[in-house]
Amino acid sequence: MGSPTKYFNKSEFLCFQHFVKLDNKLTSICTSKTCCKNACINSNVNYGSCNFNKGFVRIVDYLRVEYHSVEGGKENNKKIIVFAQRPFNKPTNNNDQHLFYFEVKIIEKAENQNCYVGIGLDYKVGTYIRGVGSNVGDVYGCALVFPAMNEKKKLPFYFCTENGSRDSGNTYVLNEEGDSFRPFVKLRSCSVEINFGNNLDSKPFTYDITKNI
Repeated sequence: MGSPTKYFNKSEFLCFQHFVKLDNKLTSICTSKTCCKNACINSNVNYGSCNFNKGFVRIVDYLRVEYHSVEGGKENNKKIIVFAQRPFNKPTNNNDQHLFYFEVKIIEKAENQNCYVGIGLDYKVGTYIRGVGSNVGDVYGCALVFPAMNEKKKLPFYFCTENGSRDSGNTYVLNEEGDSFRPFVKLRSCSVEINFGNNLDSKPFTYDITKNI
């Protein structure tokens, strides 16, 4: 797991110029963070179940993840990672800053279970993840920004949002220079809905991204 450097309200990170609209969907489950060591559900992400009576997820309509919990607490209900199909790639003509963004809405949680939701970015040498709350109805977002090539600070950075507000204005600079980051959600005993901004007219983001454009 990567370790970002934290910045507080740095003005040089607050003026973005381009929001990149990227049609996306959920399509795969992490082989090491799945129902059990046999990865029963990975070959059938839409209708599969765990053959060893462990908690499992199903991807519904490519934008919703349903977690099916079982008895036995967190020992039988593992944290499962679900990946988006398309990564956030650094633009080849990067004369301006480019911002990618997605949101996760918690739609259901199991009773009497240790629920968990995390959102993050995966790249070739690690992952960046932020654990969020697990209250039904809450919406959390993750924004990734690729700086312009002529900027002094050339490392990508990200910030998170909660229910339409930026996370205390904090910005996290990624310590490694990467050019491709795949968004994901990590779950245990919670079900979520993802908004990649595929149709912002009918389903806008909770966070107003124009604040950063």
